[in-house]
Amino acid sequence: MATLNPTVCRRIKIIKMDYAGTTSWDNHIPDTATSADSVNSEESHNVTAIYFSFGYAGATITLAEARNTLMSFDTSGITSTLDSATLTVYGHTNTATDSEGIICLKTTLASTTSIEVEDWGRIDLGGAGPTVYTDAVTDWEGGTATANTFNFNSTALTDMVDNDEFQLVIVHKWFYDNYDANPPFAFGNNSPSGTDQHGKGAGMYYLTDASYQPVLTYSAAAVTPPPSRFNIKSGKVTINSGKLTIK
Repeated sequence: MATLNPTVCRRIKIIKMDYAGTTSWDNHIPDTATSADSVNSEESHNVTAIYFSFGYAGATITLAEARNTLMSFDTSGITSTLDSATLTVYGHTNTATDSEGIICLKTTLASTTSIEVEDWGRIDLGGAGPTVYTDAVTDWEGGTATANTFNFNSTALTDMVDNDEFQLVIVHKWFYDNYDANPPFAFGNNSPSGTDQHGKGAGMYYLTDASYQPVLTYSAAAVTPPPSRFNIKSGKVTINSGKLTIK
């Protein structure tokens, strides 16, 4: 097993409001919004590292907000097929997740050592929606006693091998599941909680404290060795079945 820490890990934030309609959700999604409003400067942790909300202030007034954590790993040293990989992160303070949990999505960044507001739009450059990299963590652990573990899928394992930089964004799965919804629910107490508002927030440790940094752990697939060479100096070799090829 081998491990990597991120070369950068920061939260990005975007807020959109529609005073005359329900388009705030669609307007803040990365396939529409090319840039966010801000990138946090905290390097130790963030109490709303993974957050989303959508709600109505009236039948035709809506507000949408997302705060998601981006990170990049130097995977230039991974050159052989991987058998498995996980990402472990420690939560901080807030532990609220929707029933669907929290997942990692594929993204690209302009830099491997910094996050800029334009990286928000790079979560979805093709307009087809981002690619899911992990399973969902449904019970987010806060504090430093127990880490949260994401298991990477085959798409992510391939990208770790094929790319010198492996980059991802951590989001609530509800944000992803409603990515192309506009709006994600109608006015009139139709949110999952039975009101006109829905949102969840979870905290996370970043890079300052080495004991609680995000860690990518990976394992190379087992390689079957070639048949060993044998020399016959005397005696007899008997082949009862099969084929012997001499080159």
